[in-house]
Amino acid sequence: NMIIVDLMKNFNAQGIHNTLTFFRDINKKEIDLIIESGDKIIPVEIKASETIQSKFFETLTWFQEQTSTTATPIIIYG
Repeated sequence: NMIIVDLMKNFNAQGIHNTLTFFRDINKKEIDLIIESGDKIIPVEIKASETIQSKFFETLTWFQEQTSTTATPIIIYG
């Protein structure tokens, strides 16, 4: 939540009005944050781990395939 609140404050301070949501399906696939900016859908994974791991990319890749989004996904970790 701290990361999302900071993003909201930064967007607001810059006058940027993006829609922020999240996604979870019945199979427990989850995207921590989805930033909708104009016609872009940007998936964001937020992890507490200090070390990036390949499994962090799995859900992002799946989400991109399902939505056909071309926006670069973001991983926030550490």
